[in-house]
Amino acid sequence: MTSVVAGLTFSLVGVQSASAFAPAGNLSPRAVGVGSMSSGQRVVMTSGHDIVSIGDSFTAAYGVGTDVGGPAAVCGQSDSSVGRLVGSAAGYSVTDVTCKGATAREMVNGQDTTDSDGKKIHIPPQINALNPSTGMVLVSAGGNDLGFLGIITSCLAESGKGPVIATGSKTCRQDYVKNGHDELDRKITNVVGPALDALYGQISARAPQARKFAYDYPDLFPDRANTPAAGCYAFTTTGTGDSKETDMPFTDKDVVYLHQVQDKLNALINREAEKYGFTLLPASSRSQARTACSAAPHWVNGLNAFGAPDRNGEAFHPTRVGIAHYVYVFKYETKKNRHGVQREPAP
Repeated sequence: MTSVVAGLTFSLVGVQSASAFAPAGNLSPRAVGVGSMSSGQRVVMTSGHDIVSIGDSFTAAYGVGTDVGGPAAVCGQSDSSVGRLVGSAAGYSVTDVTCKGATAREMVNGQDTTDSDGKKIHIPPQINALNPSTGMVLVSAGGNDLGFLGIITSCLAESGKGPVIATGSKTCRQDYVKNGHDELDRKITNVVGPALDALYGQISARAPQARKFAYDYPDLFPDRANTPAAGCYAFTTTGTGDSKETDMPFTDKDVVYLHQVQDKLNALINREAEKYGFTLLPASSRSQARTACSAAPHWVNGLNAFGAPDRNGEAFHPTRVGIAHYVYVFKYETKKNRHGVQREPAP
């Protein structure tokens, strides 16, 4: 998707159309191996101990480390994907079918997209990787069904007080809430809910013996307690050398609104996970204080309109430390719930 801020035209890579988002301690990428595992590293094969990772660009670690493609070259899957790192830590074999842009519906039905030359390609359903002997499933889904990253793009503003560039409205919330009815609330309920219901149901049916884990999403916008008094608005308009991964070109009111929208999405993921017996892996845990608007280290990037030459995540996607948080949450929750890894990871 292409947009303009203060006269600058840029592409937010991997975003669909706007119609279509734990205790971490001293967390570091090195502690969980982010960026240290090559695409060819051997993961220990243990019978009955295999992981299938199903998901979108967030667990594919899009823009972090080395791009290894995934089910297709366009998927943007990294050698530091969440599935790979969890599998490496657990000593499990891993089948990672995560793909950027994938909706929950496409994870069930297959994903139609285009390659870098504009050629149409079809990526098979991610759930095809499951079978009755699958030991563990990781899933991250729902953000693309809501179209949260596209929504974010539609909310870019000229200043913290507005207006919104795409529509001229004072706030983006005005464009989505009409006569007391929130279009995004409706979409979470009527679109994302049924899509997750179908996906989680299919996973449960195809891998009945598997331990099932569902990630929610780390916060891209801070809550009120972690929003600076001066607001979050920031945008860099000059070249690549001045690109800021902390750019947040949104009105002060929309920072609050978009945080609330994502809270509702995460709450839905929580309910659906519980309904189907999945263990929730809260990537959102403590992330309110680690947005691009917060002090470093950031778990997610801001706009970063000029790209990420340092391979530290794409715009509004997890950074290396953010991916480390995903892995930490898995370790924390499996230990807390006394299931998952019951042995030391293989060397």
